[in-house]
Amino acid sequence: MLNCRKRKLKIQQILYVRVGRTLEINNIAGIGDEISFKSGVKGIVEKIYQNSVIVTVTENSTDLEFEGDKTVVGHKNYEII
Repeated sequence: MLNCRKRKLKIQQILYVRVGRTLEINNIAGIGDEISFKSGVKGIVEKIYQNSVIVTVTENSTDLEFEGDKTVVGHKNYEII
């Protein structure tokens, strides 16, 4: 847990990005969350890293192929469903 202005926040759920003099807070996926990425690929988060997540692909409506149905996706490149 991280104390931030009298609020307790889980580090896995919040990503801090410093932009100029402001601080933006972006939600990042947690384990078990369903995400979408690459315009038509959906998956479930298996593991969280500082800059990315490992995802098990559950739906793929693109021509992309994923070896072993797992891939790594950067936090900037997905949306939580």
